[in-house]
Amino acid sequence: MGIDKRKLIKPIIYPIAKLLSKMNISPNSITIFCTIITFLASLSIIFLPNIISALFLLIAVSFDSVDGLVARISGKITKFGGFLDSTLDRLSEGFIFTSTAIYGIINNNDLIIVFSFSSMVFSYMISYAKARSECDNVPIKGGLMQRPERLLLFVVSLALGFLLQGLIILTILSIFTTFQRILIAYKGYKQN
Repeated sequence: MGIDKRKLIKPIIYPIAKLLSKMNISPNSITIFCTIITFLASLSIIFLPNIISALFLLIAVSFDSVDGLVARISGKITKFGGFLDSTLDRLSEGFIFTSTAIYGIINNNDLIIVFSFSSMVFSYMISYAKARSECDNVPIKGGLMQRPERLLLFVVSLALGFLLQGLIILTILSIFTTFQRILIAYKGYKQN
């Protein structure tokens, strides 16, 4: 039995989501705004000290759930909103890992480059496995390294100055989660 992360962060983001809902700000606008903020925070990886970059990224990704909560509060849940959120989440991850690879290039660190792109590929695989199985009505719930866990591991390793080690761990755990989701999907397909 895992920890329900939404219950942990809801007391923090619910008041913000309620305020944004009262201001009649659309969930899709929030999704787009958060993607722009994540892009800017990602650039900080290249140009600013790691601890400051980690703080900017933490702020940016902390609002990742606000759009969905605003949609629920305001009754504006749409299939397109879910699609937009998922699509821009992938773009945000691309910003983060590409900026990290550029950081590796600037600092002449081939391993950071390799593990930045490895982390990005397997982050995408985790998301793709779920999306593809859901096209066939085979839901995949959970997995060791879902997006919040991946981002938290990245931000913490960046803040502590263990970026390469964090990327290596992230890649390994993302590979594990990809195969975990393939196994869950396999069992689901067999039941259908």
